[in-house]
Amino acid sequence: MRFFLVATFIFLCLTSLVMAKPFVVCDPYPVAMSLDGFRIQFDGGAWVDVPLTVNPDGTKQIHYDLGPLNLSTGNHVVKAKAYNVWGDSDESLPFSFPAGKPGSPTTLFLSAQ
Repeated sequence: MRFFLVATFIFLCLTSLVMAKPFVVCDPYPVAMSLDGFRIQFDGGAWVDVPLTVNPDGTKQIHYDLGPLNLSTGNHVVKAKAYNVWGDSDESLPFSFPAGKPGSPTTLFLSAQ
C-alpha cells in the first residue's frame, strides 16, 4: 500500500513538470455538439491538428500547451477552428499575444513589513 501511495505521489509530481504553461484555450463546446478536434495556426503557418479536451462535465475545448513550441520572443498570432466528420468551422478571430521575458523590477525600496 505504501508503495502505491509513493508511486502515485511521484507520478503526480512528474506530470506537473511535463505540462508547462501557458495554454491556448477556448470557451467550452456543449456536450451535444458533434466535435472531433481542433486545428490551430500560429503566425500564419500550417494548420496543426490538436486533440480536444473533454472536461469533467462533458463539454469540449482546446487546451493546447505552448511550452513545447519554444516560441521566439515577440508578438505571435494564433487562430483556431473546430472540425468534425462534416468539415471545419470558420476560423476564429486572430488572437495576438506577446512572448518573452518579463521586464526588470522598478522602483525598489525598503519596507518595514
